[in-house]
Amino acid sequence: MELTLLSSEEIQLRIDLLAKELSKKFKNKSDVVFVCVLRGAFMFYTDLVRKLDLDIETEFIQVSSYANGTITQGLSISSTFNKSIKDKIIVLVDDIVDSGNTFKKLEEIYFNLGAEEVYTVALISRPASSQLVDYYGFQINDEWIFGYGLDWKGKRRTIEDIKYFEHNID
Repeated sequence: MELTLLSSEEIQLRIDLLAKELSKKFKNKSDVVFVCVLRGAFMFYTDLVRKLDLDIETEFIQVSSYANGTITQGLSISSTFNKSIKDKIIVLVDDIVDSGNTFKKLEEIYFNLGAEEVYTVALISRPASSQLVDYYGFQINDEWIFGYGLDWKGKRRTIEDIKYFEHNID
């Protein structure tokens, strides 16, 4: 049975607060680039950047650590940044932070490419990784979640709420 962990209303309210906080943080900054970590973050990213009171650049990078299952397979980056990021502020936006390895690797890459600063934003954080992300929407335990861009075996991304299974059905 699928259970709702976070309703679409709860998600949107939290995104409103994050957008206000980020708008305040970067208000007087130029050359800010928000980078969507595909695929899971696409809904969160879209809702977040539309609510920012900032003039930003947008970019996308495709990163995967799970392949088609629920066990991490190592980090795979299948797209890269298309323009110079030297002296720019990079804001990485992802759906969920489990181990923090994706953000660590991407931060390293962007700093090596000349970024002035790199910040991280995630909709969901696990308790063990919350200190590894600069901004996050919600902290949850170890449920395998899906919906609102997050998938379960490549599907269920388009559900408006964030859900989980009552019993593990991997």
